Amino acid sequence: MGKDLVQKIVTLLQRAYQAEMDLIESLSEGERSAEGTFENWSPKDSLAHTTYWRQRMVETLAYAFRNQAPPSYPPYDQVNREVYFDKQHIPLAALLREAQSTMNAVKEALNRFEDEDLTDPHRFEWRKGTPLLSYILGNGYIHVIQHLVHTYRKLNDLPRASSLQEEALQWVSSLAELGASRALLLYDLACLLTGGGEFDRALDLLEEALQLDPHLVEWCRQDPDLNDLRGVPRFQKLTSD
Repeated sequence: MGKDLVQKIVTLLQRAYQAEMDLIESLSEGERSAEGTFENWSPKDSLAHTTYWRQRMVETLAYAFRNQAPPSYPPYDQVNREVYFDKQHIPLAALLREAQSTMNAVKEALNRFEDEDLTDPHRFEWRKGTPLLSYILGNGYIHVIQHLVHTYRKLNDLPRASSLQEEALQWVSSLAELGASRALLLYDLACLLTGGGEFDRALDLLEEALQLDPHLVEWCRQDPDLNDLRGVPRFQKLTSD
């Protein structure tokens, strides 16, 4: 038992949060306070969104710590719509305070666990053979990076978008403890690269993910994040029966 991995993950999630703060800081006052639409989120909208999903993670980890399965939640699309319209007109200052307190709660929740709790695929029955680690990294790190990359691309800051992608790839590759989590995280990173038009690299990651977990093929066939790959012969071969 130990907490070396837990501390690595806390640090990684903090890096993603700090990257969000760096983005906000780099914007003009008008860009910071701008409100978008549900179809075209502003940076403030994205911050409200990632904060909500961190709050959901804190709740889920609380259930896990008590050895209980979390409740069933509404579909993601429905939740995202409700959160957007609920938070749309909240001032940035209030959202920043909420984001900070939520990040503190995430760190507190994670520090209650041991490394083995995160990596044992059979530790929590409701995870159905997938380690808790994949949920934590997917929600608290890769999900945040996806939104940051998207925002930087909208701002035409392609170097920063690429830098965040590369950092995510390096961090995931460096975590030797990923085990059964690796397939899901490689899949998420493939989606991230697809959105940036890096199809060959995305397919390399996707191929490795499918070799580790063939069950992900069904996700590939339906996932809108991979739509840009559907006409690529290599993708069609990977997802064929």
